[in-house]
Amino acid sequence: MKSAYDLAWREHLLLKLSNISVHSILLGWFKSFLSQRICKARYEGCYSKYKILRTGLPQGSVSSCLFFNLYINDLIAKFGRLVGVECLLYANDLVLWTETPKYHTK
Repeated sequence: MKSAYDLAWREHLLLKLSNISVHSILLGWFKSFLSQRICKARYEGCYSKYKILRTGLPQGSVSSCLFFNLYINDLIAKFGRLVGVECLLYANDLVLWTETPKYHTK
């Protein structure tokens, strides 16, 4: 999943956390942790202006892996409904596979 952490929709993650009964105090801390993130770019000694990040999870944060797993955890159930499709999910790696009978030709 290319740029998976950068494109995570924070509001949807917070909704998912609320739906699994994360306590409101902890949910408030998560919301505070994820909001008002800013960045700026540097190129050959020149810096851009600060930009507010509206999507994504903090890179390098220990909690980002947990947040991302919670964010995409329902993919297993959705792909599991497809007949004959198996899947495994680990961090941001998703593997899908299926089997087909081997046909013998003469």
